[in-house]
Parts: sequence; C-alpha cells; structure tokens
Amino acid sequence: MLSKEEVFGLLKDLESDRIERTVSIKEDKIGEAVCSFSNDYPNHKKPGYIFLGANDDGSIAGINIGDKSHCLDAF
Repeated sequence: MLSKEEVFGLLKDLESDRIERTVSIKEDKIGEAVCSFSNDYPNHKKPGYIFLGANDDGSIAGINIGDKSHCLDAF
C-alpha cells in the first residue's frame, strides 16, 4: 500500500506514463487509461494509477465522487 506522501508524489509527477488524472468519471476515459497501463510498453513492471478528481497539473479538482449514501452528509 502506498503512503500518503507517495500518493501525493505520484499526483504531482507530471511526466509519468504510469499516472492518469481526470476530473471526468466517464467510463471511456477510465477504460483508455486501464488499457494503456496494461500494455506497459516501457516495461516498468509497476502499477499505473488513475486519479479521479484531479486536474492535469496535479491539483485536486474538488469534486464529489461517489454514492450519496456513502457521503457523510447523508447522516
């Protein structure tokens, strides 16, 4: 499991081909990223990561993702 510091380091790594950032949660965007990670042409032999709710510059977009039933506001 990655530490919080490692996750934020990956989020800010704008040159990595192991990272995909998206504000959109459309299936086609996520599907493309999964396919590109599975090809691993550079032969990293390391996992790829998809950051949902992140801008291309590595900043957090500040959107809510998930079921309303899972939000703390629902309680």
